[in-house]
Amino acid sequence: MAADLDDAIWVDRDGTGWTAEIAFPKLTEYVPIGGRADAAARQRLFTNYLADGARHMLPMGVVEAASLTAEKGKPVFLTRIVLDRSLKPTSLDCGKAIFRSRQRLTYDEASALVRDGEGRIAEMLGQARDLAHGLFEARRASGAIAYYDLEKGIAFDEEGAVILMSGQGHVAEMIVREFMVLANATLAAFAAREGIPLLYRNHRALDDRTREQILAELEGAVDVAGADVAFAGRPRLMARARLGVEPQGHYGLNLPAYAWFTSPLRRFADLVNQRMLDAHLEGRPAPYDETALHEIAEAINARQDELLDRRAAGYRSRIERATGRLIAGGGVADASPLDFRRVVRAVAADPSNLNEAVVEEGVRRIEAGVPTAKEMARLLVLGGQTGEAVVARLRANPHDAPNVLNYGVMAMGWSQPSFTETRGGSAHAGVFACTGRIELDGVEHVTPAVVRPTRKAAQHSASVHLLASIAGLEVPPEPAPSEGMQSANPEAPAASAPGQNPRNRLQEYCAKRHLPLPRYGVTEHGPPHDRVFEGVATVHVGGKVLVSPPAAARSRKEAEKAAAAAMLVLMGVDGGPGQPPPPTEVPYSEPAIAPPPATAVDPAVRTHLETFCSRRGWGKPHFEVRAGGPPHKPAFDAVATVQVGGRQLRSASCRAGSKKEAERAAAAAMLAELQSVPQRA
Repeated sequence: MAADLDDAIWVDRDGTGWTAEIAFPKLTEYVPIGGRADAAARQRLFTNYLADGARHMLPMGVVEAASLTAEKGKPVFLTRIVLDRSLKPTSLDCGKAIFRSRQRLTYDEASALVRDGEGRIAEMLGQARDLAHGLFEARRASGAIAYYDLEKGIAFDEEGAVILMSGQGHVAEMIVREFMVLANATLAAFAAREGIPLLYRNHRALDDRTREQILAELEGAVDVAGADVAFAGRPRLMARARLGVEPQGHYGLNLPAYAWFTSPLRRFADLVNQRMLDAHLEGRPAPYDETALHEIAEAINARQDELLDRRAAGYRSRIERATGRLIAGGGVADASPLDFRRVVRAVAADPSNLNEAVVEEGVRRIEAGVPTAKEMARLLVLGGQTGEAVVARLRANPHDAPNVLNYGVMAMGWSQPSFTETRGGSAHAGVFACTGRIELDGVEHVTPAVVRPTRKAAQHSASVHLLASIAGLEVPPEPAPSEGMQSANPEAPAASAPGQNPRNRLQEYCAKRHLPLPRYGVTEHGPPHDRVFEGVATVHVGGKVLVSPPAAARSRKEAEKAAAAAMLVLMGVDGGPGQPPPPTEVPYSEPAIAPPPATAVDPAVRTHLETFCSRRGWGKPHFEVRAGGPPHKPAFDAVATVQVGGRQLRSASCRAGSKKEAERAAAAAMLAELQSVPQRA
C-alpha cells in the first residue's frame, strides 16, 4: 500500500439529504513554516511517482507520522459538507479534528465491499457510491467536462487528461475522486467569499469550442481507441491549469473558483492553502502575503510545465521509434487505427518513410472512408496514388472537403481560402457557380467555376478542386455555366425537377397542395471525427402523419435532403424504373406514457436504478433513445430495458425535450415497475 495516505471519507444519509465528511492530514501540526521539512517541500513542490518508486515531497518521517493509518488518533483537517436532496451544499463546517481510522482499504477491497459486502462499512460505502454517482451526474448537468467508463477503467481529469484506473477498484476510485472535487470546490468557494488569498487553480479554454463539443471529442476518442486513448497522442483540447492568487474560474469544472486542499502530503500547493485557511479560521495573520503566494505559484507552474514537457518529449520519442519499426517491418496492413494515424503522421513529416506498403494500405483505408480529415490532408500532400485516392474520395463526398481544408489552414500552414459565388437560374430553381482561391508558397491556386444547385454544394465541390490543385492533381473539368446561370428548364415546377435540392422540392410540393410544411428530425452517431447523421422527414396529410424512412448522410443538411428525397418517393412524387418502391406508410403515434415533469424527476434516478439492479444481481439498465420533432423543438423518446433472470423488461416510452431528461424519465418509470418484481425473479 502507499505510504502517503492523505484522504479519508465518511457518509451519512437521512430524509433531507447527505452529510459527507472528508478528512486529510493537518500538516500545520507536523510541518512548521521555515523548518527542514518545509524547506524540502518548497524545493520539491510535489511528490513524483516513477516506475521504480515515489520521490516524496516531504521527508519519510513526516509522511509516516502524518499519514491516516489505522493507529492512534491523528490531527486532521476535517471538512463536513451537508447537501440537500438535489446535491447542492447547504452548509460547511471545517477545522481541526482527531482522526481514528475504522478500516483501511485498497481501491479493490473497497469496490468489492460495495459490490458484495455486508455490515456498517459496506453500507456506508454503498451510500458513498450513490452519492458519488449523483455528484458526477450533477457536475455533468451543470456543464463540467467530466467522464468515467468504469467498465474500461478510464476517466478524464479536470484538464481532459486521460486517467487509467488501476486494478478492479474503479468504483472506489470514482468515489474518492468525486469526494475530493466536492471538498476542493466547496473550500475554494468559501475562501473566495471570505476574500482569503490562496493558490487558486485557474483554467481556461484553448479555442471557441464549447464544453459539449470538447466532451464529445473526449468520449469519441474513448469509443475509438479504448484504453489506448491514454497513449493516442491526442492534441490538447484545453489549456493547462495555472496557479494564481486570484480566482479566475475553472473552465473544465465550470466553477468560478477552485483550489487544491486534499493532498497536502503530496502537493505543496495544498499545504500552502491549508495554512492560509487554517490561519483565517483561527483568527491568526496570514502566513503568506500576496507577493509570496505569487512567487510560489510561478515556481509550481514552471516546475509542472518542465515535468509535463519532458514526459511529452520522451513519449513522442518512443512513439516515433515504434512507428519507424512498424513501417520498416511491413506490418502497416495490420496496424490498428491509432498506429496507422501515427504512420500517416510519420510519412507526412518525412516522405522518405513512404513505401509501397504504406501507399497500398493508405489507398485501401481512404477508399473505405476510414481516415479523419487530419489524415486525409496529410495523405493528400504526399501526392501520387494516396493523393489521387483522397481526391476521388472527396469527389464522392464533397461535404468532407471543407474539413480537410480547415485542417490544412490550422495545422499545416496553408493560407485561408476564399470563394466567389454567383447565383443564377429562376427564383424557385436557382443554381450557384463557385470559384475557389488559395495561395501556398507564393503560388495561387484557382479553381474553375463549379455549378451546383445550392451555395454550400458549390463551395464544397470548389473545395475539392482546390485540394486537388494543392496536391498537383487534376479532376475532370466542370461543364461551363450557361449564360445567365439559367437552369435547363427554369419554368418546371419544383416537384418535377429532380436535379433541384430535395428539401426545396418537397417544400414547394407541399405549398402547392396547401399542406403544412415538412419537418425534419436528425440524430447523430459515431465519433466526433466520423459523424453520421440520420434524418427523418414528416408531413401531415389529411389527418395522418407520413414519416419517411431514416436516411443517412455525412452532414445534418445532407441528411435532411436525403430524408426529403425519401419523402418525395413515399408521397409518389418520385419513383419509376430503377428506383426503389415507395416505403410503407408509417403512422404517427405518441409515446405510451409521457414522463413526469422535469422537476419531479430525481437527477440521480439513473444511479438509483443501477444500484437497485446491482443489489439484486440483475443486469445493468440500458437505454434506447429516438430523436424526433422539428429542429427548433426536438423531442426525445427513451425506453429503459433491464435483464431480469431470463427475461427482458422494458419501460414505457417516455418523451422529453432532451436526451438526458428522456433517459431519466425512462429510468424513473423502470424503477417504479421493478419495485413490484420479486427479488428472485
